[in-house]
Amino acid sequence: MQRAGLLLGMYVGCAGCAPPSSTWIYAARTSETLAVGSLACDGGSTHQFLADSDWVESNPVLGHHPSDAALFLYLGSIAAGVIGLNRILPPKLAIALSLTMFAIEAKSVYINTSVGASMCGLGRGGPWEPMQEIRSR
Repeated sequence: MQRAGLLLGMYVGCAGCAPPSSTWIYAARTSETLAVGSLACDGGSTHQFLADSDWVESNPVLGHHPSDAALFLYLGSIAAGVIGLNRILPPKLAIALSLTMFAIEAKSVYINTSVGASMCGLGRGGPWEPMQEIRSR
């Protein structure tokens, strides 16, 4: 489910990657793809991070132990909002929005990986391997 979500996020984020009429629009779509990809990556690493019941989610909107459905619905809603806003904002503002989202999510992924989750929840045995097994390696 997680890998499918990552692939879907990358596909949706790149849906506007056809050659645009403006360099700014192309830059906006590229930064949008980065933002949506980073949301998918955060979802993967958070899923893996929470597989160990000793850890809790720090996002107050999600609560301490969100279900997979709640996690991916939350991140998917944010991705849909970024994509929607990027379609109505001027390209320069869309770039600023997407790069801000990318920076926020990059920090979240960094925090998750610093406590033992793999990058984007991939690798080191896969996204569903319990954290205690990962730490023992």
